[in-house]
Amino acid sequence: MKVGANLTTRTKFLDGTSSSLGLKTRLLSILFIASPLGLVRLLVTFLFKKLSHEPFQKNQNLMKKYNLPSFSDLSY
Repeated sequence: MKVGANLTTRTKFLDGTSSSLGLKTRLLSILFIASPLGLVRLLVTFLFKKLSHEPFQKNQNLMKKYNLPSFSDLSY
């Protein structure tokens, strides 16, 4: 890919004129292209924490609700 073509693609992402991409993809592209590494790291960390809440915290609540033992309490 030529440098000029790469610059044109970046400009399309940043201007929001790339019609082949959805809004969410365009916004994520802007974050990855235009933002410093710290902001991207913050975004990924936030999404990971949000996703990890689902299986772990909700599982803990279900275990308490139905009085299920935790895996560390089980003996083989």
